[in-house]
Amino acid sequence: MTGSRVGAVRSGPDSMHIREQGPVVGLLRPQDAGQTDSMGGVTERLVVEFGARADPCTVSRVVLDCCMDLRGVPVGALPELVERLARQRLLDVTDAR
Repeated sequence: MTGSRVGAVRSGPDSMHIREQGPVVGLLRPQDAGQTDSMGGVTERLVVEFGARADPCTVSRVVLDCCMDLRGVPVGALPELVERLARQRLLDVTDAR
């Protein structure tokens, strides 16, 4: 991808129409990157971890909010960062009760 222009759109059989902006390439929203399975895994793990302290809908909402807050993070790091942030937010809420 060297020499690509700012604002150029890459397309092809194995691309997802990624808009390139300067040196940062390949940053996607989770739904664009096919990260729904990873986010589902994050949600499932946190539902089990928080059990009765937070209902599944709350956990799912927190994970979604974290995912949106972390948009722009490199795709490979997103699941781990979302899980860490969601866990901390859930701990903050459940400890405050």
